[in-house]
Amino acid sequence: PASQSIYRLSLGIFANNEAFVLRNYRNRNLFIMTGILLLAGVIAGGAYLLLRDATIQIQTARLRSEFVANVSHELRTPLTSIRMYAETLLLGRYRGQEQLRDYLETIMYESQRLSRMVGNVLDFSRMESGRKTYDFSDVDLGALIRQTAEEFAPLLEERDFTLKIDVEPGLPSVRADGEAVATALANLMSNAVKYAGERREIRLSVSADDDRQIVEVADRGIGVPPEDADRIFEKFQRAANAGETATGTGLGLTLVRGIAQAHGGSAAYRPHPDGGSIFSLALPQTETRV
Repeated sequence: PASQSIYRLSLGIFANNEAFVLRNYRNRNLFIMTGILLLAGVIAGGAYLLLRDATIQIQTARLRSEFVANVSHELRTPLTSIRMYAETLLLGRYRGQEQLRDYLETIMYESQRLSRMVGNVLDFSRMESGRKTYDFSDVDLGALIRQTAEEFAPLLEERDFTLKIDVEPGLPSVRADGEAVATALANLMSNAVKYAGERREIRLSVSADDDRQIVEVADRGIGVPPEDADRIFEKFQRAANAGETATGTGLGLTLVRGIAQAHGGSAAYRPHPDGGSIFSLALPQTETRV
């Protein structure tokens, strides 16, 4: 009868509507759950980025704090020496011309050391802000490493170092900023002296390799642990085996790398085969060998 047909039709419509509602309810739940998971992922990712950024900022702040403390200490040390020896000379408390010369050489060396540290900080600031400029000219790297050796001679003699200089004959000049390269060499020499350990031997050399000239500063000191080798050229960094007594601005090797890159060259480290470190500064060679 018609009433039963209408009843069955009504049940079918109801069943279909119920299935539709249930299906859409499940889809809606799935959509909501998916959205919640996506939102949770975004929140977690954002939290990670914020945490990482905060960690980096904390580490940077700590490194900067250590940097300021180190610079303050490093500046105070040569100033104290200069003042002490100057007062000694003014009071006439020295015996003979030889001691007078020793005191004057110490004052000269500490003045150069002080100037180098201030220069490092200023150069780093200029590099960071992109304001560092270079004055390129023809530079004899052999003459430059001999000049560096002369500047460090009083300190090397005082601390019983053995210095060997090797310059490959017939090398042409390179186009470089002589003052900047001298700064890089002085920083490498300073590190070699600072981390010498018991075996006080340093070798300064320059040689040609294809289209480059390579200056090397090799020492027989404490070396650099393998895990630190990739980061020692980063600012404010120091190898783990340097110890608490090792001082410095933490900028020397950063400047060496920056100077090398500004010349189209590179700076590198490798362990000395007999123990110690070999730091190299490679600069492009544009002229032919003489």
